[in-house]
Amino acid sequence: MPAARLWNRCSCQLFALASSIPEDRNRFDRAVLVTVLGEIPDREAALREIFDALKPGGMLSVTEVIFDPHFQPRPTVARLARSVGFREQAYRVAFTLNLEKPRDPTTQST
Repeated sequence: MPAARLWNRCSCQLFALASSIPEDRNRFDRAVLVTVLGEIPDREAALREIFDALKPGGMLSVTEVIFDPHFQPRPTVARLARSVGFREQAYRVAFTLNLEKPRDPTTQST
């Protein structure tokens, strides 16, 4: 499938949630937080709003980087997520792989 056709099938939205707005409940399939959870003053409230906005079976992916000054340890994220109703999902058939495009395209690693 050409990239342009694939991109047209994807929807990327930046949104601020307000759980009191009925049309925001059960609306999204996925939510992604990348090095942002520690920046949010009321982390539990934010996770609760995301929980409300996700469709049943929806997934929240949280990425934290240890060098971030507001790094949130995995046990903290898991505890906060459980407190609002999320359950941790382990996938045996999925993983995250960080890939970098080399600065020098002639450099290849094996």
